[in-house]
Amino acid sequence: MEDIFEWATTNFLSALGVLITLGSAGFGFYQRKIKERLERALIGDNWELFHRASQANGHTQLALKEYLKVHKENLDAGIVSVLSMGDGFGQNVFKTTVRLIHKSEPEYNSATIEKWIKSGRVNPEYKSLFEIYLETEDL
Repeated sequence: MEDIFEWATTNFLSALGVLITLGSAGFGFYQRKIKERLERALIGDNWELFHRASQANGHTQLALKEYLKVHKENLDAGIVSVLSMGDGFGQNVFKTTVRLIHKSEPEYNSATIEKWIKSGRVNPEYKSLFEIYLETEDL
C-alpha cells in the first residue's frame, strides 16, 4: 500500500511540475508578445507626437513671424512675448519627442537617421537634432 501511495505521490508531483513548467513557458511567450505589441505602439505614438509637435511649433513660429511683419509699426510687447514663449515651449516639446524616439527605437544610428530622411519621415533640417542623441546612451 505504501508503494502505491509513494508511486502516486511521485507521479502526481512530477505531472504537476511539468504542468507548471508548461504553463510558465506559455505565460512567458504571451508576455513577450504583449511587450512587443506595446513597444511597437510606443514607437508609433512617439513618431505621431513628433510630427504633431513639429506642426504645432511651426505654426507658432509662423504666427510670430506674421505678427511681426503685419504689425511692425505698432508691436505689442505682450503679444510678442507670449508668442516667443510659445515658440520656446514648442521647441522644447519638439526636442523631447526626438529624445523619446531615440529611447524607443530599437536601432538608432546615422544610417537609420539617413533612412528616415530619405523616406520623408524626418525633414533634413532636423538631422542635427537627431544626431545629438548619437553620442549618448540615454538622456
